[in-house]
Amino acid sequence: MNYNTDRIKYGQILIACIASIALHVLQAATISSLQFDYCVFRADQSHNLIELYYSTSEDQFSYATNGVRYTGGLIIEARIIDPGQQEQIISEKWQLGHERTYENASTLPLTLIGQTRFIIPAQELILSLHWHDQHKPNRGDSLSINIPATHFMVNQTSLSDIELCTNITKAGEERKHTFYKNSYIVVPSPDKIFGAGHPILFYYLESYGLDSGPDAGELRVTVVDLDGAQIHERIYRREWATESKVEIGTINLSGTPTGRYTLTIAILDTNKTTVTAKDKSFTVYNPYIEQLDELAVRSAYIDIMYGHRDQNALDVEFESAYHIATRRERKSYKGLKTVNEKRSYLYDFWKKRDTNPETIENEYRNLYLRRVEQANEQFSSGVTPGWNTDQGRVYLLYGRPDEIEYHNQPIDKKPHEIWFYHAIQGGVLFVFVDQTGFSDYYLVHSTARNELYHPRWLNELQPAR
Repeated sequence: MNYNTDRIKYGQILIACIASIALHVLQAATISSLQFDYCVFRADQSHNLIELYYSTSEDQFSYATNGVRYTGGLIIEARIIDPGQQEQIISEKWQLGHERTYENASTLPLTLIGQTRFIIPAQELILSLHWHDQHKPNRGDSLSINIPATHFMVNQTSLSDIELCTNITKAGEERKHTFYKNSYIVVPSPDKIFGAGHPILFYYLESYGLDSGPDAGELRVTVVDLDGAQIHERIYRREWATESKVEIGTINLSGTPTGRYTLTIAILDTNKTTVTAKDKSFTVYNPYIEQLDELAVRSAYIDIMYGHRDQNALDVEFESAYHIATRRERKSYKGLKTVNEKRSYLYDFWKKRDTNPETIENEYRNLYLRRVEQANEQFSSGVTPGWNTDQGRVYLLYGRPDEIEYHNQPIDKKPHEIWFYHAIQGGVLFVFVDQTGFSDYYLVHSTARNELYHPRWLNELQPAR
């Protein structure tokens, strides 16, 4: 098999920019919406080649400018660990960067896709990923995945993982292309979402040990929905003339309803008995096709919003929603054990707060998570995240103040701020005082309903004697 080996050792990447589709609004409103997938291929008798695929939208970055161009990006770090020996096998860091001439993204922001490769031992491993904004290191997320042991045995027919792709073309002379593989340019689809904008699913996989079995057989490609109902089947007659072979193909999903599906590719012998098979789950998002199965649609939306996020990321998101969650909701979430339970719960948590359920986008969730990010940037204090401070809580619940009076260095008074909201309840204010002198601002008075009311709040401004 022939890969672009220049990038195997060091995990260097190039970037492909592909027009994004409208489903980006369903994904997380913060930088944690990095999409990720991986595939394992054979390298030699005792080693495999793992490819990591990742993508995000250009509007997920913060940008800096030199007056002419705007630059932004992610710093991505991958660690591969042997869980038995607790030994770190690979540790690499690189940048997924972007440069543009405009400050704000267009209506359809570009999607940035990256790929890197590593040689790994053929054993069970743990892949740990961490990424953060190039200009704001506190904006980031992480993901940990167990990679099962994959052994491609000599004299035994086997298949690699299935790579789902947005496009596959013949390479020509483009052997240095990031996505070059066995004479093809194979552009991955890390989010594994097809339908609107990307109606054609491309797939790529490799078969090995073909000379150990019969000289001929069949390749069967099927797609089933969550209920096991088959929506696609193609059978290809094959003659196995070599030890290994590349298999590529397409599936048209333009008329497929929104939902979760599984692609299975199997090698059959002359008796139509399965010799080996691999499968891969993916999501179809076609909002303009009549949906007959609400549970399938719900499952698809959960996968789009949370399928790429691990338990830690889910816990962080729910924790940041503490100020709007009821006591019962906090207790219910605490009792959840699995990542799928938490993904489902978070989807329902935001769904019932959606201010405009007729639209695809959950406007309330996106607004709230943007405010969380802004609160963390502006009001974090020590180890306390900004959303969990008094100022952060008010910012989350009421938004940006219409007016702020800053009293940072008053004479014979503690530093304090007064926030005014002119359109809420006929006009309200919040008074925050730096009680410690370390920019820890606490709410001491407000005229808003159900907030702390302290008519003698001016006494709180007196310095300690």
